[in-house]
Amino acid sequence: MDFSGNTLVDGPRANIPLAIISGPQPIITVIVGTGSNETIWQLHQTLLTSTSDFFNTALKESSFTESTTKEVRLPDDDSKIFAIFVQWLYGDSWKVSPSMPTPQSLDIGDFDLVRAYCLADKLVAPKLQYAVMSRLSEYGVRPLFFSRDFNPEMVDFAYENSMEGSVLRDFLSDALAVGICGGEIFLEGPVETNRSQWSEFFEGGGEVVIDVMKKLAKGPEVLRQESADDSKYTYVIWKDINDSVW
Repeated sequence: MDFSGNTLVDGPRANIPLAIISGPQPIITVIVGTGSNETIWQLHQTLLTSTSDFFNTALKESSFTESTTKEVRLPDDDSKIFAIFVQWLYGDSWKVSPSMPTPQSLDIGDFDLVRAYCLADKLVAPKLQYAVMSRLSEYGVRPLFFSRDFNPEMVDFAYENSMEGSVLRDFLSDALAVGICGGEIFLEGPVETNRSQWSEFFEGGGEVVIDVMKKLAKGPEVLRQESADDSKYTYVIWKDINDSVW
C-alpha cells in the first residue's frame, strides 16, 4: 500500500495557521540515533510542544535538563522514522518516490508507517497516530496482503512497540484474521512471505495470536463487516483529541 504524492491527512490539521512558527521563538536541537546513523534537527519548539506531550514535558518542566539546554537526544530512535515525523510536523504530507528518494521525498512503506505510529506512541503524539491510521486503513485491511511490508516481522514490531489495546494492534489482528478466513495469509504472492513463515509465527503464540483468535471467534461475516469500516481505526484516536487545536 504505497501512495505517490498524496497528502498524508486531509482535515482539521491542514488548516493550522502558519503564524504558529512566525516571530522569535526557541529552536530546539533534536539529536536522533547514534554514530553514523545520527541525525541532528533544528526544530521550532512551538510545533514540538503543541503536537507531542513528550516534548511539551521535556521542554517546559524545569525539572528536565532539556528545558534549559534546549537539546533533546533520542539515541534509540530511527533517523528515517523521525524524518517522517518532521515532514508531517511541518508539511502534513509524506511524499513517496521509490525511484528518486530525496530529503523532501521519502520512500515510505507500510512498515515505516507502523514504525511512525510506534514513535508517536513514545512521543505521545496522538495527532500523528491519527494521521498514520488514516493512511494505513484508508482502503480497509485487505490491501495490506499485497503490501511489500506485510510479514511476521512487521506484526512482531508493532506488538512489541505499541500499547495493549491500541488501534494499530486492532488493525493488524483484524488483517490477520481476515487473511486466515480468506486464505490469503497462507498464499505465496506479493506479500513476499510464505506458508511456513506464517505458520511458525502463529505457533509462537503470544498476545497477537490471542487477539486473532478472539477476532476469528466472531465469525467470518461479522469480522469482514467490522474490518471494512475504516473509521473503526481512527475514531478512538479522534475522540481523544477532538478538543485539540490542530
